[in-house]
Amino acid sequence: MNVSSATQTQYTQATNKTTATKASSAYDSVAPTQQTDKMAQMQEKYKDVYTPIPETYSKADEDLQAAKVKEAYPNNLTLTELLHKSQEFYDGAPIVLGQIQTQEQEEKQKIASKKMDDWITEQFGSLNALHEMTQGVQEIKDKYPVNTLSKDPSIHNAKELSRFFNAAADGQFFGTSVA
Repeated sequence: MNVSSATQTQYTQATNKTTATKASSAYDSVAPTQQTDKMAQMQEKYKDVYTPIPETYSKADEDLQAAKVKEAYPNNLTLTELLHKSQEFYDGAPIVLGQIQTQEQEEKQKIASKKMDDWITEQFGSLNALHEMTQGVQEIKDKYPVNTLSKDPSIHNAKELSRFFNAAADGQFFGTSVA
């Protein structure tokens, strides 16, 4: 007995390798050249807002960044230098992570903090001035990026990480754009 259905589907089975390849290419909606053009347009549009980090480390990039920071902020101190300076003012027993501080350590830490605040005021004018300088330095570092990941030989996928960071920062990874 033959039974026919009025709701027959319109699926077409691939009969050979060429047909199967053509059927799967329906998912490829954007040509690579269009994607490249879109990337170039985004880079041009947002060049004032976003500068991608280079894929490899360059001493010349690092020297340029340092020169630009030194030119704009000659009295700039790195976070490490500020930390060492603050430790100079602390003369109590070492503070061990995970242990409760003694009353004496807390008092010495308050004194050191006050001395550090006074030193910052003397050197930079105020804590706000230091904060503004730090923001300015970060803007320069964003404008003249250095791939510090590639500088570390133990990071073997630094090139891929920089590509991921660039795609995410440019908004392409998450489907948004930098405004």
